[in-house]
Amino acid sequence: MLKEGNYAGEFCLSEANGGRSRGVVTGAINQTLKAGLVIALVALGALSGAGVAQAGNTGNGAIGAVTVAAGTPAGKYQVRFIEPATNAGAYVVSDPEGVEIGHGTAGVAFTGGGLGFTIADGSTDFAAGDGFDVTVTAAAATDAGQAKPWDPTATNGLQHVHGIAWDTTVIGTATVELLDIERDAVVIASMLEWKTGLTDNQKAAGMAQLLDLGIVARA
Repeated sequence: MLKEGNYAGEFCLSEANGGRSRGVVTGAINQTLKAGLVIALVALGALSGAGVAQAGNTGNGAIGAVTVAAGTPAGKYQVRFIEPATNAGAYVVSDPEGVEIGHGTAGVAFTGGGLGFTIADGSTDFAAGDGFDVTVTAAAATDAGQAKPWDPTATNGLQHVHGIAWDTTVIGTATVELLDIERDAVVIASMLEWKTGLTDNQKAAGMAQLLDLGIVARA
């Protein structure tokens, strides 16, 4: 049995006056956005991290390459030695808000709070108060601000619902502007379209995000 696709706006039961429910988004290239598809906008590119010794350190050890897990908040993290030791030394790591995310030891690989690195012991041991700054940055995404299917497992902005595509749009090698429902509307739950492979629980989470936008999904 073939399932007929949604017509433009067929999923929408009611909108706010004055076209206030609608918006215009830019659809990313090489995809088809179906009418009724729950969409989100790309926000971030790849994450990277780099560590530097703080001025005035007694110890002359160095921090190695920093790995950053997807979803790690960008900003400046601080490593502070709290317990000196010969050819070692214990330290604490804090996030950009000053919240402690883990403890480590010089010469031993650290993993915590989305970061991974090793601080090598130098010829002069670290003293209490020595430290490193680890800066996590997100590259500008080439498709930043562009619409794609909502994806609750994403970490680049697509995990946040932006709205619902109004009409089916086939996008080739150039971006296309399209209408969507972004706020204050009532829609038919069974006529919503989702990224392929989402579970019922994930879709329920998407419904909750729509409700936060004032979009009520009815059976």
